[in-house]
This record gives sequence, structure tokens and C-alpha cells, in this order.
Amino acid sequence: MLAETPIERLRRTANADIILDVDFSTNIMGPRKQVSFTITALDAYNSKIISGNVGTSSPVSSTASMEAMLNEAVLGFKDNMINGLIRYFDDAFTNGRLINIEFLRFDSCPINFDSEFSYHGQDASLADIIEVWFEDNCVDGNYGSFDAYPNRITVNEARMPLMGKSLSGKETALDPKKFVSSLVSQLKKSPYNLTISVTQIGLGKVVIYVGDTL
Repeated sequence: MLAETPIERLRRTANADIILDVDFSTNIMGPRKQVSFTITALDAYNSKIISGNVGTSSPVSSTASMEAMLNEAVLGFKDNMINGLIRYFDDAFTNGRLINIEFLRFDSCPINFDSEFSYHGQDASLADIIEVWFEDNCVDGNYGSFDAYPNRITVNEARMPLMGKSLSGKETALDPKKFVSSLVSQLKKSPYNLTISVTQIGLGKVVIYVGDTL
């Protein structure tokens, strides 16, 4: 089985777009007290911080209700927090969501990523052909890096569109596994005729095993 932390398992099961990390504390200052909390919004796909802010109530009597203190703290931070989330979703819809893809070759595979094929009238390595697919399918052809070796390819920070088409032609939300499905289908056909299995790790990474199945 693939190694997976409890947090990774939770993220995969919940399938959330955003994770909210909440830290809370109550400060006692003599006869008065103050409540504060920090909420950090993380992209569940890559754990990057999207938005975050600190909410703090005014120092009040130690007999004041916790509900009133929390209401004040929330009102003091919510606008900035919400605006940060809106900016994140606007960017994701416009520029795509960041994901990572890894290709791994079994030693039993008869070809490697340096093997050449005829592609649109010219000879090209399998790695170059795969890179063209990402140029054609990432939002605006954008991805962070494409590192190719005979037995492994890593594609970092590929910009995956949020929406795609289902087999029936309806618009549907994409995840990394769905995003690479057309590439997988292409590699299974002639002239490549590769045996392939695909595993999604968490929400933001997919591993494509070439030459055999797990």
C-alpha cells in the first residue's frame, strides 16, 4: 500500500477545496480577559496559504460571556478573510489550479521516456511528446517545471483547469486523475501501446506508472 499520513487520508476522503486551520486562545490580564484566534485558509491541493487573519476581542471583564467576545473577534477579521478566499477562487478559475504529476517506469517496460516515435512527421522522444500534451492542456500552457529522465518524469505546478467535459459532454469538476485521463488513453494506444496504472495521492498529485500495473 502507498504510504499516507492521517492528514493526507482525511484530505482525500473529505475531498475539500480549502482547509481552515483554527488556533484559539484566551488571555487573562488581571481582572480582564481577551479572546483571540487565527484562521488560516490552505489550498487542500498543495497546502499553500490562501488567506489568513487574526481576530481579537477587546479586553473585557472576566465575567463577560465568551459568545460576545467571539462575535466581536469574528466581526473584526471576517471581511479580509472572505476577500482573500474570493481572490483565490478568481485566480483558480482564470489561471487554473496547481497540481503535480509524476511518471514512473517499471523496469519490465520495453521502452523508456527517451525512446523515439514519429510525431507529426518528425522524430521525438516520448518525454517530448508528453510535454507537448501539457503545453496543450494546462491553462495557457502553464506549468512550473518539466524534468525528464529515462525512467522518470516530474511535472511540477501544472495549471489544471477547474472544469472539464465528462464522457457525455457535460461540464464537470476536474481532479488530477481526470485531468490526465486523455493523456493516459493516448499512451495506451498505438504506437506506444503502454500498460499504465494511475494513482492519485491526496488531492494535488497523481502518479502514472508506465509498463505494468500495481
